[in-house]
This record gives sequence, C-alpha cells and structure tokens, in this order.
Amino acid sequence: MMRTAVVMLPDEATRRGVEDELAYALRARGLQGIPAHRLVPPEEMKDKERVRARLEQAGVVGAVADKLLWAALSETKNPKRVDAFMKDLVSAAAKEVKKQGLVRKR
Repeated sequence: MMRTAVVMLPDEATRRGVEDELAYALRARGLQGIPAHRLVPPEEMKDKERVRARLEQAGVVGAVADKLLWAALSETKNPKRVDAFMKDLVSAAAKEVKKQGLVRKR
C-alpha cells in the first residue's frame, strides 16, 4: 500500500527535496513511500482536487500532508549540503513528534 509525501511550498526545488526526505523516512519505517512530485505535475499542485485525483489514480492509500500536527522553527545560514541538512531536519522532527506522542511508536 503506497503512501506519499505531499509538501506545499512555492519553491519547486525545495518542495522536491522535502518530499524526497519525507518519502525516504516513510520507507525507512517499512512503508512504501513516494514523493508526490513523481505523481503530480507542478502546475497541478495548487489544485487540491487535482492532487487528490492524481494520488488516487496512482493507488496511493495515505499521504503525509495537509494537516499541521506539529511545527518548529529552525534557522540555518547557507548550509554546505542542503540534502544532508534536510535529512537531519526530517530525522530530528520525526524524533520530536514521537517524543511528544503525536505518532505511534513501532
């Protein structure tokens, strides 16, 4: 059962990077995760119904998106490797939401 990571950001490159990291985090937890940018063209991302239709058409059964359960503020200045920074950020966020009891521990 496929799950997807959907991120709504104005910058396409950043959106793709964050979706890639979230999908990786899903796969690391034993789920079939895929970033939404592989399923939904950028020009359709602003239309919630089109996104939903694309995901359903692809057989997606769940999405990490839309609802804000937890928020944090992070500041970084010109990281040398954005991919490594995003990986660390996603990992730290996952640990924190588990610690706060917002997701079930496996």
